[in-house]
Amino acid sequence: MKSREKYNKLRVSVNFGWVAVLALFFFSSSFSFGQLAVSLPEHSTLSINPALSGATGFYRLNFDSRSQWKSLGNPFKTTQVSFDIALSKDDTKKQGGYFGFGFYALSDAGGEFNFAQKQVMLSAAYHLKMTAQSRLSVGFQTGLVQHRLDQGDGRWGSQFTGIEYDPSRPSGEQIGSDAYSDLSLGLGMHYAWSQAKAKRGYSLAPAFSAGASALQVASAEIQKSGGLRSELFPRYNAYLRGVWPISEPLGIEPSYLFRMESGTVSHLFGADLRYVITDGEAFISKAKPFSVAGGFLIRSNEAVVLRGNVRWSDFNVSIAYDFATSDVRQYVSGRGGFEVGFGWWVAERKQKPN
Repeated sequence: MKSREKYNKLRVSVNFGWVAVLALFFFSSSFSFGQLAVSLPEHSTLSINPALSGATGFYRLNFDSRSQWKSLGNPFKTTQVSFDIALSKDDTKKQGGYFGFGFYALSDAGGEFNFAQKQVMLSAAYHLKMTAQSRLSVGFQTGLVQHRLDQGDGRWGSQFTGIEYDPSRPSGEQIGSDAYSDLSLGLGMHYAWSQAKAKRGYSLAPAFSAGASALQVASAEIQKSGGLRSELFPRYNAYLRGVWPISEPLGIEPSYLFRMESGTVSHLFGADLRYVITDGEAFISKAKPFSVAGGFLIRSNEAVVLRGNVRWSDFNVSIAYDFATSDVRQYVSGRGGFEVGFGWWVAERKQKPN
């Protein structure tokens, strides 16, 4: 009897972290199970705004992977991959508007009960040239969103042998997995302005962009839940980004991202400092553009994020680490989230030789 009590106390202490974290998810204004944290938004463009489909260059391939709260045993892991392309010739972009299309797939799962969210989305956008230096884009997305909970993976007292926990023993609980799926629709707008560089060299061109999106604003139920809350809440995003040159090789890149879902609001703001090593168009015609950046972001009432980035030629590699600052810090031993992003961004279509 004493051994069973000792085991139960140990089990409760181990699992209390998850209980506390889940309580914060459902009852705190700073957390929501449905809201996905992101520290490298430049690698999650299509899951933020469908109007960004084909907005930058010829095509983009992005990959982003995030893991957080590893000290809880089964951390939340978020992985997403996206691809978007501009369907136009370069002269069409210069003269007027053009279309862009994109696709992204996202998987987010973790916790002792394997909370999981999966998204597969298609997007389309139209980009209208307003002036020689600015463009306005509108876009929409549609696709499948699924939420799943595997309650059968929990630990129960009936699986205690008297000495240790035995997962092969039946729990006696009539609880299995549950899921619901919806077809979702989202809309977005994006504005971008950039100034031509004043001179050839290692300087950065001033730039500014802003956008907003309303995702999951309309949905149709495909798979009904047996017990989960099956309402799909709208997600709202708004952002600002800029490039501010401060000297020949240096520039500041400030950014702000607002997210809201089911009454849960988050603000992510800060700046990176970029250093241009080679310009790619100055002095040596065949030199590849090469720059490095580092900085920090603050996620309101939740974390401080340190970031690093390397751009070389068409490739873009980023890394970020979140230091938890909220109440959840005491349950995760102060450990936050680790995120890595990879991008292959091709700026222009290759010209065929005459």
